[in-house]
Amino acid sequence: MTDWSKLSSQMRRPLRFRFAITILALSSCALPPQPHSAAAVQALPYIAINSKQPPAHPEAASRGSFVSIDGCVSFKRVGDGLLLTPIFPRGSRIAPNGHGGFDLLVRGARIPLGKQVRIGGGEVDLRTYAEVALQDPVPATCPDKYWVIGGIDTV
Repeated sequence: MTDWSKLSSQMRRPLRFRFAITILALSSCALPPQPHSAAAVQALPYIAINSKQPPAHPEAASRGSFVSIDGCVSFKRVGDGLLLTPIFPRGSRIAPNGHGGFDLLVRGARIPLGKQVRIGGGEVDLRTYAEVALQDPVPATCPDKYWVIGGIDTV
């Protein structure tokens, strides 16, 4: 064991320097702090967004709620439970809400998934409806019936 009191001050300086360098080198090997554990991070579900800005929207109405099923945001209709893939207007997005769920952000409104709403718009056939150009392809796990979103009102 070294008796540090017997070392001259000239010998202590290089030892302190080496010690400081060693600590810096070891600390650079540490992983940076992670804000969330991997289990707490949720993948955002897919939402269909129309990249076109159609001049007018069809305006039928339906009641239900937006839900996340199989990695897709779907509209679950009240009554028959029919699932539709909603096609949101350009600029819409989905975001975590801090409560373990997601909110849709559509035309300045924040709509939590699961909240009952009344939507305007109408069911469309994507093969023939020219007013829709999706930003991303619809995953195969999403419902194969589509609803172009017009207005959204909370119930």
